[in-house]
Amino acid sequence: MSEPKRKVAIVTDSTSSLTPAMGQQYGVHVVPIYVAFGTEVYRDGVDLDSAAFYQKLRSAKQLPTTSQPTPADLMQTYTALSQQAEAIVSIHVSQQMSATLDSARVASRELPDIPIHVIDSRSVSMGLGLTAIAAAQAAAAGQDADQVVRFVEEIIAKMNLIFTVDTLEYLRKGGRIGGATAFLGLALSIKPLLYVRDGRIEPLEKPRTRTRAVGRLLDLMAERVGTAEGAHVAVLHCAEPDDAQRLAEHVAARFRCEKLLTVEAGPMIVAIFDLDGTLYTGHIIEGIARHHRLHRVQRRWLYLYLATHLALWPLHALSLVPEAALRDLWSRHLGWTVRGWTLKQAAAAFAWIARHYVRPLLRPEVIARLQAHQSGGHRVLLVSGTLSPLLAEIGHELQVEETVGTPLVLRGGRYTGSCELPVCQGKGKLARLAACLPDRDAVDWAESYAYADSYTDLPLLQQVGHPVAVHPDARLKAYTLAHGWEVIE
Repeated sequence: MSEPKRKVAIVTDSTSSLTPAMGQQYGVHVVPIYVAFGTEVYRDGVDLDSAAFYQKLRSAKQLPTTSQPTPADLMQTYTALSQQAEAIVSIHVSQQMSATLDSARVASRELPDIPIHVIDSRSVSMGLGLTAIAAAQAAAAGQDADQVVRFVEEIIAKMNLIFTVDTLEYLRKGGRIGGATAFLGLALSIKPLLYVRDGRIEPLEKPRTRTRAVGRLLDLMAERVGTAEGAHVAVLHCAEPDDAQRLAEHVAARFRCEKLLTVEAGPMIVAIFDLDGTLYTGHIIEGIARHHRLHRVQRRWLYLYLATHLALWPLHALSLVPEAALRDLWSRHLGWTVRGWTLKQAAAAFAWIARHYVRPLLRPEVIARLQAHQSGGHRVLLVSGTLSPLLAEIGHELQVEETVGTPLVLRGGRYTGSCELPVCQGKGKLARLAACLPDRDAVDWAESYAYADSYTDLPLLQQVGHPVAVHPDARLKAYTLAHGWEVIE
């Protein structure tokens, strides 16, 4: 005789910092994320525990990458649980940090015969782990799926995840830094306090020593928890068990905890935006020409540039000059337009172009995407064939710190009119991007995004798991539709 089905099964993913053993202990089904060291791919917590992860990390020449469970992974778990439970509550890492929720939603639609409630925890690590444990305890107490969901939503609203790190570098490289970009560039002695709010990492305070940072963790906990009984607390650490144990002892002595866990945290997206035709509707040479005309600067080299390069378009239309070669030449000689200029002259011109030409032509729907990536803690980069210092000004205008363009040659404090090779076009764009991301193994490419409008940017779009064609040219649109990519028009 088969056992009666339980009312609710609880599922989460391994970004919860719950090991399989902890999952079994608390009644939570933990679906592993994937961790890649070079070409070696492991299932987090299954093929690779925390100790092995940190051992590999210490000897790795490049940082590891992660990717979310696939819909097939989650469907396999849901299918097995459908034989044991009447409903499933699946709680996952913040949508702002990972695409795991998308996988869960896709998987849930494939199993219409069992109710599957997919919930965004708006947290990560033990913020997610404690939520999943509480959900499992509610389910074990006999609550039905709707009651568990309501309970989980109450917990999410009360959850506090506060932490300190020795450096922001790895959060930045992993694309999870969110609003904490505000702390970048501060003194090396800063030991920033960060917290998760609405699913993203935000800056909190900036104590100057680790001792003060840990002390403030306890003070902030006191402010938020007080002396009430029943606090559920987890102390997380990254290969620092002794420090974690001391902190846990302070917590136990100072607070009335119903549950106190000490857990080792396990392993961590870029969003790349092209400029002309993607982020805005214009062309940078038009902005340069408008600036030169309105400010009555010397235009001899601009006119020479326009005369020689505009003549290439009819040849391209006759298929005599490939588009890739055309774009390469446009970028290679764009430095002519500021030949002989000082850094100060060029900086003023580039700031004007960014503010008065580019900004009014921005595509609102694409800027909304860019800002969503920033809010989600993703590492946002502008990548374009335009001049590097001009692109940096545009990035400054859009509050994007990292830009990858075509560098200008400077000699004697003035621009020579030459550009450094390779220019940031086509395969050269990948080379420039690689120079900006020497730690490319720290990037979760399967969950990363790229936005572009030209078929010549196909190599860039093919680098990521989420390519997006923005008002694409005919060739890129055809390719995009054939491969099921997203199109913004």
